[in-house]
Amino acid sequence: MNKVLLVASDLDGSLLDHDNYSYEAAKPALQLLEQLRIPLVFVSSKTFAEIVELRAEIGNEHPFVVENGSAVYVPEGYFEQAPEECEQVGEYWRYALSPPRRRWKPVLDDLRARLPASFEDFSSAGNARVEAMTGLGRSQAEMANQREFSEPLAWYGSDEGLAVLEEAVAAAGGRVYRGGRFYTIAGPTDKGKAYLWLREKYAQNNGGISVHDLCIGDGANDVPFLEEGVAALLIPAKDRPLPTLQREDGVMVGENFGPAAWADGVGRWLKSLYSID
Repeated sequence: MNKVLLVASDLDGSLLDHDNYSYEAAKPALQLLEQLRIPLVFVSSKTFAEIVELRAEIGNEHPFVVENGSAVYVPEGYFEQAPEECEQVGEYWRYALSPPRRRWKPVLDDLRARLPASFEDFSSAGNARVEAMTGLGRSQAEMANQREFSEPLAWYGSDEGLAVLEEAVAAAGGRVYRGGRFYTIAGPTDKGKAYLWLREKYAQNNGGISVHDLCIGDGANDVPFLEEGVAALLIPAKDRPLPTLQREDGVMVGENFGPAAWADGVGRWLKSLYSID
């Protein structure tokens, strides 16, 4: 097959179970991708620290997108040359698409007075509250709060208040993104912009041949990159409808929920490419 095969996946609610963050049901599909040497790229709202830990646990050594498209991390030496847009950060080449996290603090401090009891942002809430809000353990909650670019928040207010939040963030040069569990404030980027940049690098480093990819997600914040893949896999959620896509071709819906639906969809995609029993 004269194409670069690639799988790009959201994590929470997709590869990882929404309630307990397990990926047990997806293990056979993960192993099959590894055997076929098809890169699995994580495209997530999670932080660098969270994704690095998960990659080590799973044995994933591929690039990844953090904080809803705020930055792309490429392991040093993964491509023949470091992309010129990148900076060296430890053992990674990083391409940043968003301003740093500190940009959003004065905006939220002002809104806290204007919209009392309407939201809790991770930075102000602290690690103990992040642990309670996410259901993560203490160390995992601390990693979830080690954000470089974005600020997640739990929203308790009205639709009118949300519009005020969006307007204030836009005035500061950012956007409000709705995920499966939290809203997130970040720069004017998204998972689609970050993933398209990375996909282009895969093509360039393989002689310019086309990329045949499967993009996987379950939430509204996944739509920008779900629209870009040759194929898209929607993961059903128990508490909300499937995200709405403009595209109609190449779209699958996984059977069941979370990692079980993930494994089902990846399996069907692979069967369309190979003769796999």
